[in-house]
Amino acid sequence: MNLTLRNERKGLLIIYQITLYIKTIVDILETQAEELGLKITRLENDQTFQDFILSVFHTTTITFNKTSAVKIIENHLGKAFVKQERQLVVDIPQPRLPQPPKNPPVKKGKKEANRIFTFLRARPTLK
Repeated sequence: MNLTLRNERKGLLIIYQITLYIKTIVDILETQAEELGLKITRLENDQTFQDFILSVFHTTTITFNKTSAVKIIENHLGKAFVKQERQLVVDIPQPRLPQPPKNPPVKKGKKEANRIFTFLRARPTLK
């Protein structure tokens, strides 16, 4: 068995053990809560109630993602408190890099300058 497959199997085993551990803790906490006198209703047992709870969860999640709301409190009468956070958008100017000139001067060598000068002197002038 190669190392990758061994690591993958080990990872899956760890995930399985953690899942069992969490389920055990939830079951223990549920049992303790019932012993304290709390009435426990599992969402999985009531499909209508589960749909209602998930609808409220998705609505608040969308509200937090699409608006500036950071806290929502609403009572059974429909009165709501919504705390919003302002975001300041500050445009920070970036330093301008020096731009090269559009038509940079062409540096001619001494031989090139002499050749041009000679050419211009040899040209006949118009009278």
